Amino acid sequence: MQTRILSAILALALAIAAGCGGDDESEQSGGQEQGQSATVKVATIPTAAAAPLFVGIDQGFFKQERLQVKTQFAEGGAAIIPAVQSGEVEFGFGNTVSLFIASERGLRLPLVAAGQVAPTDENKDETAVMVPAKSKIRTIEDLAGATIGVNTLQNVSQLSISAGMDRAGVDSKSVKYTEVPFPEALPTIESGDVDAAFFGEPFTTLGERAKARTIFRPFSAGVPGGQIGAYFASESYVDKNRDVVDRFARAIERSNQYVIDHPDAARTAVPKFTKVPADVAKEMRMPVFVPKIDAAALQTLADLSQKYGLTKERVETADMLFDPSE
Repeated sequence: MQTRILSAILALALAIAAGCGGDDESEQSGGQEQGQSATVKVATIPTAAAAPLFVGIDQGFFKQERLQVKTQFAEGGAAIIPAVQSGEVEFGFGNTVSLFIASERGLRLPLVAAGQVAPTDENKDETAVMVPAKSKIRTIEDLAGATIGVNTLQNVSQLSISAGMDRAGVDSKSVKYTEVPFPEALPTIESGDVDAAFFGEPFTTLGERAKARTIFRPFSAGVPGGQIGAYFASESYVDKNRDVVDRFARAIERSNQYVIDHPDAARTAVPKFTKVPADVAKEMRMPVFVPKIDAAALQTLADLSQKYGLTKERVETADMLFDPSE
């Protein structure tokens, strides 16, 4: 069983390195006339949070908007933001905390469509802080002074762990964070290189199958209800391609709603873009999605980011939202 799980993780890592293609037609995007066909490249993370994008491709929602989508993977917003800013890709999907940090640093990256939100019910939370079965860490209190791996530093994973620990009365300032990509989380805790790590599906279920122990579920414990994921573009791309951006946003909204109404579609999609076994996808908890960005939930998360020092000043998130009417 252990060999099979580690093999699945290796397959995910290879899939991330190789990237994953959507529709296979190639057309130029940029400066498009209204309604004209366009090809857009989207950088995303290799977790179940990306499922609506791939479901939307499969369901033809983007084709109906005359958009061809190409996809590629990165570990988190900190890696995706430069790709969007440089024009390597037209759209990115990542955690909003990284986008708050970018906004404070003067980068204009309009949020064009919603990703996942943090559940308020831990039973619906697909994230977990996990330790190996042999670990002496058994409660959240035992995490004081621990080294915890997160997919990228200064992102929503780190924020949710810190906030969840403090809410439980444990000093989060005693924790040291280090970067551990999602596919490496299980091998890294088992090797002892870190005491614990942040897991998101499908890696959470892979960890559970390997008998890793869940200490707490950080999204629901630390940032319940927060708008933690979003699709974004560069300001220059939006200014030149408002019609394309509007069509992309509509397709994502339809994709999110479809996954809300048909969660099994997401479970079917996940093995296709992560190479995770279908039985793992069938078993895992699904992220919670909303059709459109919840502006209040977005601001709440931005304020929490300031509280924990990820941003120095209050980020006004209303200024970050794409307005198709402009």
